[in-house]
Amino acid sequence: MAVAVIDEDKCESGLSAAVDLFSYLPPTKNAENLALVRAFLPDLPGTCVPVPSRIVSVPAAAGGKEFLTSEYAKQESNAKTYYKCPWNGAFYAEDGERLDSNATEPSGFDVALNEAVATYCNLYYGSEGMVSSAFVLPDGSNFTVVIQIKKAVSSIVDGAEDDGEEFPACAATWDTTHVFEIVKGEEADKYEYTHRATLQLSFDSRTEQPQNAGQLQCLLAGNLSRVQQHAVLVPSGGEHLPAIGRQLEEMESRLRNEVQTIYFGRPHDAINELRRAVPEGF
Repeated sequence: MAVAVIDEDKCESGLSAAVDLFSYLPPTKNAENLALVRAFLPDLPGTCVPVPSRIVSVPAAAGGKEFLTSEYAKQESNAKTYYKCPWNGAFYAEDGERLDSNATEPSGFDVALNEAVATYCNLYYGSEGMVSSAFVLPDGSNFTVVIQIKKAVSSIVDGAEDDGEEFPACAATWDTTHVFEIVKGEEADKYEYTHRATLQLSFDSRTEQPQNAGQLQCLLAGNLSRVQQHAVLVPSGGEHLPAIGRQLEEMESRLRNEVQTIYFGRPHDAINELRRAVPEGF
């Protein structure tokens, strides 16, 4: 077992040390590893490291929609964690239990933002296995927008002929978190956008089913983070939604292209080079 030591005397802060540490750890274990690190650094914010989001189902009586857990919109009560639902403003635990207090009706901008993100995700990624959530966190004349997108897919193989069961042969997840920090500029109607995006990608083909004994057993996972800044002109009384939508679409496209190059293009080139280097008849 690897032991990581955080020496706060040799780094700017426990936060920078934790962020650096997590860049070397598998993103699929971020939640567990973050809990371990916070045992030594209790003041470490839960949003310093992206944690894979989980899907929460709202009871049918309350609308029946699904949303994603967010470290930016949660509340602790009676040793239990409740996450804010962007569709109705209430807080729910992962088992669907609703917190009776602190529900706030979502604003028109909240609803429009979530509907726009859901439409974008369905067009680009399909509706199957797709869940998205968006939250607006006001701070005076400035505000932060958090958008989470999760696409989970799995391929199914037939089980043994005698029982006809089916088992997942592999599962893949695309999990992105976009954080827009929007600050009003010095000039009239001008805003400074800082867009931080983190992608957590995983592919898991591990299985214990005997009929898949010859199948490749592996877990591939990685993360990718990008930051970009824009100065955006928003006329008085205008909406930020078009600017957020454009930047979201551009960043998602950028992430997809870079994943294609880094995770698939470079290994493909390396394999081709090895094939050319191996002599015939070897």
